[in-house]
Amino acid sequence: MSDLNKTRAANEAFQAQVEQMEADIIERSRDIEAMERKLKDDVNRASARIRTLEEELNNFKNDNHSLKKDNIELRNHIITLEQLLCVKEDVYA
Repeated sequence: MSDLNKTRAANEAFQAQVEQMEADIIERSRDIEAMERKLKDDVNRASARIRTLEEELNNFKNDNHSLKKDNIELRNHIITLEQLLCVKEDVYA
């Protein structure tokens, strides 16, 4: 009888240990799911920020290109005005 009681006690302890392990696994699984959701949200926010920054960069590049074009046009206009000034000075000379 004593062996049967020892076996029952060992079985109950083992069963309690299994139940505790199951509870721990479920808790860890929930923690992992929560971390995965948070990481997914972080990735989505980072992706949105990257898209915004890429759009701003493209706008800056377009503005830079436009400003360079305007600069070239102004230089050409200055050259033309300088040439006209030289012609005017030659005419008056």
